[in-house]
Amino acid sequence: MENKLEGRDITKDYANPDSQTYAPMTRVGVFLDRNSENYNVKSRYLSTYEGLLELENFLPDFVTQPRIKAPKPKTVTKAGFVKRKFRQERELAEIHGVSEKSSSC
Repeated sequence: MENKLEGRDITKDYANPDSQTYAPMTRVGVFLDRNSENYNVKSRYLSTYEGLLELENFLPDFVTQPRIKAPKPKTVTKAGFVKRKFRQERELAEIHGVSEKSSSC
């Protein structure tokens, strides 16, 4: 009974990051990079500059020249009042505008 065969413990395999589940070793016969060259894309459009320009000509304008509009911050509350932050900024701008005029005289 000492030579009892144990089955695979799947929970133990997934709990251990060094296990064959996460990192199969090539000495066991698993070659992850085998035949990876079959997935390389070979195209005259991608290999030359002229090909890239030709591909770019087929793209619509909104792809090559995106128009992004930044959202405007809401300065007024639902009740119609100016928010404190923007009121303070406006007051500071007025103060700086007044101080610039008075210092230039």
